Amino acid sequence: VSSAFFPIFWEHRIGNRMSVGISGTGFFISSTGYFITAEHVINGIPKGAQIIYGGNIPDSVLPQPLTMQEIFRDAESDIFIGQINIQNQPYFTISEQCPRIGTSICLCGYPLAQMSGHQDGIIDVNAVRKYYQPTFVIDYITSVNEGRTHDGFMTQHTSLNGMSGGPVFGIDGQALGMDVATFGRRILIPDSPQIIVNNGIVQGVGRLRQAIKRSGVRI
Repeated sequence: VSSAFFPIFWEHRIGNRMSVGISGTGFFISSTGYFITAEHVINGIPKGAQIIYGGNIPDSVLPQPLTMQEIFRDAESDIFIGQINIQNQPYFTISEQCPRIGTSICLCGYPLAQMSGHQDGIIDVNAVRKYYQPTFVIDYITSVNEGRTHDGFMTQHTSLNGMSGGPVFGIDGQALGMDVATFGRRILIPDSPQIIVNNGIVQGVGRLRQAIKRSGVRI
């Protein structure tokens, strides 16, 4: 699992000035560099910026980042599939079934990463760390958020900024979905202050498998 997901870096040059950041998380779905992430992660990078792969941060850092090639995107399903020129890459097997309510699962990604500079094509990743959040499935859900349909399940815990597009996996290490959004609920209790509960939303394996099939990628 640890070697199969990574931060989505972007770099943007204006004149002699270079800026770099992290827009979310992606994960490999084949040994030949095919990966998947949320479409809003890619759509959210600055206009004119290039998405790049810096390695299995923080365990290994490439001396020079690799560019990512777009293979397929579906804004309505919030799914982006790309490829990096890399071989023999550990990857996630995508489950064929949605987990049952109450199943223990884990969110993961690269939240709240701090970038401290970019010189000569080298990314400073000293403040970029992997994060794991154990949680469980609390219900199934289909929601539409800003024109994007998320059809999967809700989690007890939410993800943090930077974890969108990351894998949600079970105790067997298979991907059970993709982290995509936070859902806020207001619970009204008579004669008591209202309670606001935030839960995570996961794009289910059904949508992921449909997108992979449409892309023509073989996994």
